[in-house]
Amino acid sequence: MLNELESSAPTQQCQNLLYKNLKLMHRRYKANVYELIKYEFYCAHYRTYALIETGRFDQAETLCEESIKNLQTIVWYANKNSDSTEKVSRKVLSWLKIYQGFIIWFKTGDKEKVLRMIENVQTDTLSKREQIYVWLYQGFFYDKIIGDYSKAMGSFRKVLDASKALGVMDADAKYAYALQAYRRMMLIDIKLGRLEDGKNIMKEYENLADDVLLKTGKSMFGTTEYFRGYLSMMDTNAGMLYSLLRDFKTAETYFKKAWKRIDSIDPQSKHMWDRNAMGSYYVMYGTYFLGLQNRYTEAAEYIDKGINYLTPYYIESIATEIDIESACMNAAEMYYLLGDKKKALDRLEAAIQYADRYHRKVVASQAFTLKGKICFDQGQYNEAASSYSKALELMKNIESTENWKLYYYSGLLAQKTGGIEKALDYYRKSIQEIEKLWSGRFKDVRRQLSFMENRLVVFEPAIDLMVQQTQFSNAVEYMEKAKSRSFYETTSFYRKDSTSELNSTPMTASEIRKFIPKNMVTIEYYVGEKVAIGCLMTRDRIYAKRLDINAKALGKLVTDMRENITNMGDYADPAIKLYQKIVSPFESRMQDFERICIIPHGVLNYLPFQALVTIPPQKGKEIVTEVSLQRDIQVVARKPHKVFFKAQTGFLIEHYGILYAPSATILKMVHKKNRSHKNRLFAVGSPPQTEQEGIGEIPKLEFAEAEVKDVGRLFSDKLVLFDTQATETVVKDNMQHYDLILFSTHAKMMRTDPFRSFILFDKDSQNDGRLTVSELKHVSLNADLVALSACESGLMAGHKGFSGQSLANLADEKFPPGDDIFGFQRALLQAGASSVISTLWSVADESTRELMVRFFNEFQEQKKIDKVMALRNAQMYLIQEKPEWAHPFFWAPFCVSGDWM
Repeated sequence: MLNELESSAPTQQCQNLLYKNLKLMHRRYKANVYELIKYEFYCAHYRTYALIETGRFDQAETLCEESIKNLQTIVWYANKNSDSTEKVSRKVLSWLKIYQGFIIWFKTGDKEKVLRMIENVQTDTLSKREQIYVWLYQGFFYDKIIGDYSKAMGSFRKVLDASKALGVMDADAKYAYALQAYRRMMLIDIKLGRLEDGKNIMKEYENLADDVLLKTGKSMFGTTEYFRGYLSMMDTNAGMLYSLLRDFKTAETYFKKAWKRIDSIDPQSKHMWDRNAMGSYYVMYGTYFLGLQNRYTEAAEYIDKGINYLTPYYIESIATEIDIESACMNAAEMYYLLGDKKKALDRLEAAIQYADRYHRKVVASQAFTLKGKICFDQGQYNEAASSYSKALELMKNIESTENWKLYYYSGLLAQKTGGIEKALDYYRKSIQEIEKLWSGRFKDVRRQLSFMENRLVVFEPAIDLMVQQTQFSNAVEYMEKAKSRSFYETTSFYRKDSTSELNSTPMTASEIRKFIPKNMVTIEYYVGEKVAIGCLMTRDRIYAKRLDINAKALGKLVTDMRENITNMGDYADPAIKLYQKIVSPFESRMQDFERICIIPHGVLNYLPFQALVTIPPQKGKEIVTEVSLQRDIQVVARKPHKVFFKAQTGFLIEHYGILYAPSATILKMVHKKNRSHKNRLFAVGSPPQTEQEGIGEIPKLEFAEAEVKDVGRLFSDKLVLFDTQATETVVKDNMQHYDLILFSTHAKMMRTDPFRSFILFDKDSQNDGRLTVSELKHVSLNADLVALSACESGLMAGHKGFSGQSLANLADEKFPPGDDIFGFQRALLQAGASSVISTLWSVADESTRELMVRFFNEFQEQKKIDKVMALRNAQMYLIQEKPEWAHPFFWAPFCVSGDWM
């Protein structure tokens, strides 16, 4: 009878007929009514699902609407007669309303209408098990269709809370639905860049997985498709998470766990969860584990294999983590990076078709964007313009972390075809999109781990065009946006409790000019892949210029100068060439100033500007000197030895005191922190000879102990520690309580992983003796100055580190476009220090002691002199009064960064 009603038009007459017959059935067959209705509407539920998944939306819509109206009548009747059919009717009614939302989405793409329908699904009268089902699918809608990740997380949390109240007999809801919720929550955290939160979700999931094993037994855990698919996909997601964290060792462990489950599945299996599990594994392993290690050939092969397992269903495209259109997009990116444009275009066409089918405008726009870039690379500018136009149309009123790239590529095309103003407009829009990411609407994966290009690359052509158009103030402001914002991003990595000061917006050009002291000139640099730009700023003027050198040549000169200095060789030739290329263009505007603030960028972070040679050197006096033990754990075997060099003058330091800063905005920020109290000293030096795992024996530094003692004599309020007192634990316990901090010990920059760079102290039961860059995220300083009298304490690198242990060829190293580099100097500024003295290479023990004692004597006893001039005077003392230490090797690595006062 219900079948007959189901096939008729949903009119009021049908409703009346249904009610009449239900009354009749209730009187005659009261015991069987529940089962009859239950199976009839369960059948309608599954038929609707099947019709949707096979793309027969009109039939699904008709069946769904009629069934909903009939069920509403049954619920009304059951309420009136206290009939038990009400429970099953309400449950199926909630399912069908969710399916109705799916149908509307796939037919029309009307997001707002779907949202209203999904939010109106009533759950109050449902059982916990039935509520879980509704909340789970509401979460899927919020996540993949609406993009409201906060509401999605709320729905998934409801699933988890409700599942705890269910018993083991409800294992499918208690475990399967909960496992799905955990997977999606972790993926949302990854999507928003909250990788540490994702790790916490992972721990919760693992506890639940252990419970599944305990309560259901190994046979269910290992062989049932229901759980095998869920558990393998969660391990796959964990592998993705740790790949994004660049912890490939842990990532590989999880991918192996996933593979152990996947390997037990018949490759020919038609079971949906089996195929989803296999497809997700291959796509994510290829995209993240292989792709992020630049193994693009293998990555493309794995993603293609995964695509073959992903079935292009409709509801499942929303309910599963990896969808086929995104997988095709990932494959296209890999082939693009491999230079195989044909295969990239093939995968892009597939991505576009699937994205159109599922109304995935974001993926479609990304596909058209990359298609346009391929056409642009091939000189097909009209085709590129057409693709970008389609992408722009798709992205109207849609937020996406990839919008910036579309505007950036459109700007490149406009610039290439002569539309300079149009290009600048696109670049500005691109940067506006980037600022949306910075403002917290979206938070990308750590350091914008994009397979294509780091988002900050857009600043290079934008700044270059502004300089060409003599828009100097705009150029400065965009330099600041790149550098300051990058600093704030890394601050959030170091310190979760970032202050509002650290989240302030970059300064305008006018604000910078007002802030610069009268006796200081600031030169800010931007080194892109193609151009290098310098900008001079004083209180009265701003002047910018494209420099006559590219990044490659600049890197070669910096490498040569560093190598010649650190080998005690003839450094003059690269030093004078660098001066002529990057400082001399501003020389005529610098002559009335005492101090220069250098805001470096890229490879210039490795350059000691103080050692640049301003005039061709005259024949100098030949000097014989003895180099003492160095404060570098890698060169401790180097015995004191004699070297020959020629003393000469003409260094930039002879004319100016030199200050360094990450940006003008940050300079102002740390200057505001300048403390009036500068009397309390915490000096730690020369820990005892020790054995360190992976390093070996590290000797005690004789002059480092003398250094902290001598500096300590200048202060009455002090804590001076050395030898066995100089433990990492004591340092961590005390460094936040002092105005001035001096560390005189060994240090090492870990070139391939800058977060593990460390300053060495003595070890104890609580700490290993290595104070690392990453550990400073737990430190909150009140220090006016931290002096790192140790080797390489001022060296920095991008989050990926350098390609090798050596800095022998900086020209071949890729520096982050936005200067998001990591090291002790910036970590300490971010931890709260006003200024930092650090070093650019391995320093000699004895001469370092002399220089640091001189510096503190100048700064503390003279009182009227600032840090910049105190350091300059100490360096000039070595040049002029200590001929054996006049070579830049001894004095040039020391730099003061941050506040100058």
